[in-house]
Amino acid sequence: MESNEQAINQELKDQPTVQENTNGQQEKKVKETELTVCQAELIEWKDKYLRLSADFQNFKKRLQKEQASLRRMMQADILADVLNIVDNFDRALQEKEAETENMKDWFAGFELIRKELYKLLEKYGVKELESYDVFDPEMHEAVMQVDSDQHESGGIVEVYQKGYIFDGSVLRPAKVSVAK
Repeated sequence: MESNEQAINQELKDQPTVQENTNGQQEKKVKETELTVCQAELIEWKDKYLRLSADFQNFKKRLQKEQASLRRMMQADILADVLNIVDNFDRALQEKEAETENMKDWFAGFELIRKELYKLLEKYGVKELESYDVFDPEMHEAVMQVDSDQHESGGIVEVYQKGYIFDGSVLRPAKVSVAK
């Protein structure tokens, strides 16, 4: 603001003081000068507004991305905890061979709960890893290396814990043993 007032004062000083000029002509020049200054201020304020508006739009977009990322991370944390429960049900159902008449109903109940857990995982986009042929450090976690005549070097011999994918990335890597 001060620079604008200084510009007006400077323009007024620079104007020739000719006695022939009437008061009307001087007032006209003063108003033209003020108009020019106001137009410059308008351009300056408009530029500031456009920049601020663009910054605000960028802020809103960044905030939406951060919220989506945070939501995804929170879901991943909860779903990773659910995977431990799923694993326990899978282990319990592996003992189905030792089933007795008294335990048939128990195992049937466990099987129903397990199916519901898998439906829940599927609902939220969690998928079991399907590739257990060749070791991939992004998908698998090597627990040990073993000698194997049946597998090539780097091939997966045994899966100790299933791996899962959520939203295109590894939620939990599969724990495997790898052939030497």
